[in-house]
Amino acid sequence: FTGRQRTSVRKAERDGIKVKRHSSKMAMDIFSDFFAANVAEKGRKRIYTKKFYRALIETSGDDAVSVYLAELAGRHISAIVILSWGNTAFYWASAHRPGERVSGANNILLNQALKDASEEGRGIFNFGRSTGLNGVIKFKQSFGAVSTETRSLLYQSSTYRSVRRIKAGLPGSLRNI
Repeated sequence: FTGRQRTSVRKAERDGIKVKRHSSKMAMDIFSDFFAANVAEKGRKRIYTKKFYRALIETSGDDAVSVYLAELAGRHISAIVILSWGNTAFYWASAHRPGERVSGANNILLNQALKDASEEGRGIFNFGRSTGLNGVIKFKQSFGAVSTETRSLLYQSSTYRSVRRIKAGLPGSLRNI
């Protein structure tokens, strides 16, 4: 951790931000609501439904899906989701209360997730891809993350490819249907 990161975590603690780890539908619902609102604030469409997020909790094994919630003055202000298997903990997503960004909330959440992963004997904490997002890269590096080359596999069914080709030929206003 960089000195600046440690300072950010200590400040969040002094400000009264508390962190709790959950594997419950209630916690996932809070994350889902935050995430949907954050996506809408950016003018994008929701990627996953609340039903999908709940299914993650319902179908995963013990501690395979953890939702870390940050609280301030009795209100949830931020959330992250960590997926864990074998030797790996994966920082899958984060979200915050709509219209609010509390300084240090994500920092303290990640700090706790990293501690938990270490205590559970997980040798890898995967922060996920951040190609071309320099601010995100610097944030992750402040926790000690190092860049690793990865490969991705993308599978698209022939039906999906056909629909994409058809949509590409439509006038602009019809493409977003």
